[in-house]
Amino acid sequence: MIVGEIGVEGQKRLLASKVLVVGCGGLGAPVLLYLASMGVGTIGISDSDAVEVSNLNRQVLFAEQDAGRSKTEAAVERLRLLNRSVAFKTHDQISRENAAAICSLYDIVVDCADSRQTRYTLSDYCARRRVPFICGSSLRWDGAVYALQDFCYRCVHPKLSKKPQETCASAGIIGSMCGVVGSAMATEVLKCILGLSGGSYMVFVNGLKNEWMKIRLGAKERCFVCREVEGVVERVVEQEVEGDLIELPKPVPSGSSVDFDMTHGVGDGLRVEGENTEGGAKEGRAVLEGSSSNYVQLGASGGGGEEGQGGAGKSRTRSVEWDAVMSRPEEYLVVDIRTKAEHKMFGVPSSVLYSLEDIIEDTRKAKSHMDRVGAERNKKVALFCRNGTTSLKFSCILNTLSISGGFQKYLKMAQDEEAD
Repeated sequence: MIVGEIGVEGQKRLLASKVLVVGCGGLGAPVLLYLASMGVGTIGISDSDAVEVSNLNRQVLFAEQDAGRSKTEAAVERLRLLNRSVAFKTHDQISRENAAAICSLYDIVVDCADSRQTRYTLSDYCARRRVPFICGSSLRWDGAVYALQDFCYRCVHPKLSKKPQETCASAGIIGSMCGVVGSAMATEVLKCILGLSGGSYMVFVNGLKNEWMKIRLGAKERCFVCREVEGVVERVVEQEVEGDLIELPKPVPSGSSVDFDMTHGVGDGLRVEGENTEGGAKEGRAVLEGSSSNYVQLGASGGGGEEGQGGAGKSRTRSVEWDAVMSRPEEYLVVDIRTKAEHKMFGVPSSVLYSLEDIIEDTRKAKSHMDRVGAERNKKVALFCRNGTTSLKFSCILNTLSISGGFQKYLKMAQDEEAD
C-alpha cells in the first residue's frame, strides 16, 4: 500500500477482485502464491491432476507428503495457511462445455495449464466477453508471458499446431524459470486489477542468456474471433455465451504524501472486524478504511513491564511491551519511526511520527528533539517500527525505549481482542 500506484484504494480493489487460475503446476504455483499473498479476494482454481514427486522442482506449492493428492485440494490447504481472508473456489477441468459457466464468475482469467486446446478455449471466451486473459509457458531455459486485452491468443497463433509439441517430460525444464514466468504473470494480474496495464503484448525471456524481449500487438491484424467482437458476424463457438461483460475497475491515482511532525496524530487507519469464513468460524480481519480517522483500538489489558530508560531496570533492557504502553498512556510518548505513508494509512492512537529517514538524516537532532519533547511532557519515549527490530537498534542511539514486536504485534493483539 505504500506504493503510489496502489495505496489503500488499490488494496481494496484487490480484495474485491475475482481471479480464475487454470492449472496449479509449475506456473500456477507461483501465480497462486502471489495472488493470495497480495490479497486478491476470490481465487478460483481449476486442475484435475494429482501431485507427483517428479514435478516438485517447479511446483513450489506442494511437498513430498502431498504426492498422490489432488492438486486443487493440496493447493487450497497450503494457500489458506498463507492468507485466511481469501475465498478459494475449486473447479473441474476446463472444457468447451463448462468454460463459459466457470469463467463468467471471474474478472480475470489466468491460464497456467499445459494444454494448447484449453488455452484456445479460454482465449475464445475471454475475447468474446472482453475479459483480460493472461497466459504463460516455460520450457528448458525459456519462458513467455502473454497479456491480452484487445487481442487474443488466436491473433498470435491462429491455429492449433498439428505437429508434436515438446513437453517438460521430453525436453526438460528449469524450475526457477517457472518462478520467473509465474511471478511476471502475477504482476500482470495486479496491473489489470489496478487498471495499469496498457494494451496487449508478449514478453519472452531466456534465463540462460538473461535476455528479455517485449512485443506489442498494436499493429497486428486481429483474428476472426476479435473481429466478431467488433461487429463482424462470424461464428466462433458452437454455443452462445450468456451474461454481461465484466468490467475492470478504473486506474488508481497515485496518492500524495502528507507530512507529520511530533505534535500531530495519525491520519487514515484501519479497523479490525470479525467475519464468518466458509467454515462458519469467526475470524478477525483487518479492514482498510479509505479516508476515515479510525484506528486499531486496543483495550487496556494491563500487565507487561519494562526496563530501561533512565536505568530503572536491573538488566537495562530497552524493550517495553504493548500492553504496558496501552495500559499506562500517561507514562509513554509513542513514536512511530515507519514511513510517512505507513503512518498515514494505519497507525496507533495518540502516536506521533518521526520517520527513520529523518532520524538517519540527522540523528543528533532526532535525539535532542525526543529528549526535549519527552521531558516537556514528562513521558518515556517509546519507539515502534514494523516488527520491533529497527526500533530496538535505534533505541540505544536515541536513549529511548523500543516497543517489542512493533506494529505487527500491535495488529495481532487487536485481532485477538476482536476475536474474543
